[in-house]
Amino acid sequence: MIRLVTPEVVRRFHQAGEVPPIYLSANVPGADEHHLALESRYAGRLRRTA
Repeated sequence: MIRLVTPEVVRRFHQAGEVPPIYLSANVPGADEHHLALESRYAGRLRRTA
């Protein structure tokens, strides 16, 4: 049941016309740019462990 939470949240983002703030597979075209935009948006909240 808990595994249904993520797809539901993503569905709601899409319904609202927004892009969900999730990482994409590195194999998806444009993923690098998408990830850089996310990291810029959430720069104050992200912690690097490696």
